[in-house]
Amino acid sequence: MTILKAVLVPMIATLWACASAAPAGDPVGSGHGQCAQRGGSYIARYVERQGNCGPMPEQVSNAQSQPTAIDPPCKGNISYTADNCEVTYDSTCPTDGAVKGGDVVSSGHSKWNTAATHGTATEQLTAHNSAGRTLCTSTYDVTLDRQ
Repeated sequence: MTILKAVLVPMIATLWACASAAPAGDPVGSGHGQCAQRGGSYIARYVERQGNCGPMPEQVSNAQSQPTAIDPPCKGNISYTADNCEVTYDSTCPTDGAVKGGDVVSSGHSKWNTAATHGTATEQLTAHNSAGRTLCTSTYDVTLDRQ
């Protein structure tokens, strides 16, 4: 959906910090040891579980280091577990184009393997127009893999 594509790239940077089938022998989530810091190039693949926002294309994100805050122009929060294996976030990002003045609100929880090469997440997205009316809302299962 065009509405979501407008803010997808800033959210991907947050999501990959957050992101589960893990490579064999390196399960995702807390309880398996300290997880590495995430950085580099990751590809995110989305599967819509429910909702009406529609399919989302694969996205590639590149970052030098693991995010410590939500990047402007988005606003929100990001937090990591003590072992750095799980991430919870929420953000609100302004949109342009077809819904100028609107926003996309996202929240999610992700789990990573200890090598930080693979993660999974569940993400909820809601798009609003400039009057605050909900245009769509969906839940996505996301997999993230380092390239």
